Amino acid sequence: RACAHTPHCQNSSRTHVDDMSCSSKHHLILSVATAGAVAAALVLVLRRRWRREGSTSETPVDALGIADLAQALQTLLCGEGTSQQTLWIGWALRELGPPRADVTGDFDRELARIQSNVHPPQLSGEYVYAFVPGLLSSYSPGYFTQSVEKLKGLGLDARYIGVDSTVDAASVKNAARIRLAFRNLHQSTGKQIVVIAHSKGAIDAAWALAEYPELRPWCRAFVSIQAPYGGAAIADDICNDSKPVREMLETILARFDLGLASLQDMSYSARRQVLENDARDLHTVAPGLRILSIASSGCPSLVSPLSLLRLYLRERHGAGSDGLVCIADAILPGSLAVILGDDVDHGTPVLPSLPGTALCGHDIVEAAIATALCEDDELHLDPWDESKKL
Repeated sequence: RACAHTPHCQNSSRTHVDDMSCSSKHHLILSVATAGAVAAALVLVLRRRWRREGSTSETPVDALGIADLAQALQTLLCGEGTSQQTLWIGWALRELGPPRADVTGDFDRELARIQSNVHPPQLSGEYVYAFVPGLLSSYSPGYFTQSVEKLKGLGLDARYIGVDSTVDAASVKNAARIRLAFRNLHQSTGKQIVVIAHSKGAIDAAWALAEYPELRPWCRAFVSIQAPYGGAAIADDICNDSKPVREMLETILARFDLGLASLQDMSYSARRQVLENDARDLHTVAPGLRILSIASSGCPSLVSPLSLLRLYLRERHGAGSDGLVCIADAILPGSLAVILGDDVDHGTPVLPSLPGTALCGHDIVEAAIATALCEDDELHLDPWDESKKL
């Protein structure tokens, strides 16, 4: 069968692939993508340096044939893939309820004003802005730095909340750290807290608000950016469905006395236990909290470190994603939802933007905070249409 996403795939080019089981093909691509994402990150750094030096010759990326590699991998994946994980994607929205409204249009208007250097008045000095990072943030230079510095430059009180970002850090452990940090912030400033959390950081912060009810009155808004709130298909595949990849990671991590607790926390079974069985869904436990969730569906280019993982999620599970988290899993039940487009991958909102970048991460974050702090009568609150979004 020809691949729906790659009409140029021909049977002659797939003779060696047809002998592979569907499961084997997907295990292979997940293994390649896991290692390839790291390698591609290094290539991306080389390309940026190459361009800064003004060279007009062939870049290292072009020479390495990254585009050809991606095309070959897509050819390998021609064919359908179904799994239990595919059925889990979006379960939280189906079973715990859809988002309250789609405010992508309001977000876009805030973003346009910010890009014109008109900053929203709702970003007030009456709040303290707490940034909670995600997995591996301590290994990602500049993570959230531009957003924190930008708010400080506007005269606002912005703080970076330190958590354990290793793959061995369980959410319950980070929730305790966040509890202490929020308590100190509130007691030292007397201000309400606006929480801005990315990826697994949003899971950890939501866990803290669910586990420690004294925090809830101190928080004005909760901005969740690309969180695997319902779970993460890649984490689930690694933990439960891809033994070769899991064993490879366990072997590597064991040398550093680390495990896979973070990935296990993001599996679908773990998230369902927390949200449904333990009744810790954020909009249920904190009904007065303004919650905004951001999901995105793209990678800026084929040389994005996450492009192979985005390909994997699309081909195996048929799901749109930012390269790590599926759209349907990043939208929180009962939240105001924002869906960003093809130029935003999982790192775009939090990693440093280069000068001249058309869409900067710190502008995305500022627009998200501004939208979350708008009152309902200031928003359009478009109805949520799942068929158009996921």
